[in-house]
Amino acid sequence: MKDNLRSFIRKVILEVSRNYHTIDPSPITFQSFSDYDIEISPSQENFIVTIEFKGKLIYGPAKFLDYEEANNNARRIVDSHRVSIMNSSR
Repeated sequence: MKDNLRSFIRKVILEVSRNYHTIDPSPITFQSFSDYDIEISPSQENFIVTIEFKGKLIYGPAKFLDYEEANNNARRIVDSHRVSIMNSSR
């Protein structure tokens, strides 16, 4: 009887402590947030960034020389805006 109880408890503990893997193991980035619409559009010699939050324009249009610079700036704006929204008492 004791062995059956120990075996059962061991199985339960192993089941609870099992490492569950996520379905999508890719990292969550600033582009994953559903309320933000980030648009980085190439133009003739630069990239134009516009960012909307819940349909309301919060940034842009702003011009950047390359995609990496535009993408980094968009990340900074979204991160800053998210922090301000989380800290507000709305």
